[in-house]
Amino acid sequence: MNNTTTGHVLTELSLEELQLKDQITSEIASRQQVSRVVFTHPCFNSSTYHHQKHKHWAKLVKAVDVTKNSGYAFSGEFFDVQREHKVPEGPIIATVCDREATLWHVTADRVIEVASCKTNAMSKLIDTCASIRVTI
Repeated sequence: MNNTTTGHVLTELSLEELQLKDQITSEIASRQQVSRVVFTHPCFNSSTYHHQKHKHWAKLVKAVDVTKNSGYAFSGEFFDVQREHKVPEGPIIATVCDREATLWHVTADRVIEVASCKTNAMSKLIDTCASIRVTI
């Protein structure tokens, strides 16, 4: 089928049929073996005092808004900074500890630091994230 034929067929499907297609796609993805790497926030084993004194967050980045110059530029799922997370290969994770922001890239066997900066000067970090953005 060419793209015109495929597009024509899709427009003939009912909303229920399209929703079923999404469910089938999700089920196929859940059955495929996906390599996962354990990610922990850099302050994972820090003291309670440290966690209470400083701001901490970690986010699995799904989109980047380069018009913003703070952590609000990253949209996606927040991670609990005091737990381990099994993350599939490919995505970017943004973290903050106090005034230090860091980007991490999840590879097949480890998590690699990509870039870091102070939280009051995040424009370059945000642009870096947008340029290396990997879809999940």
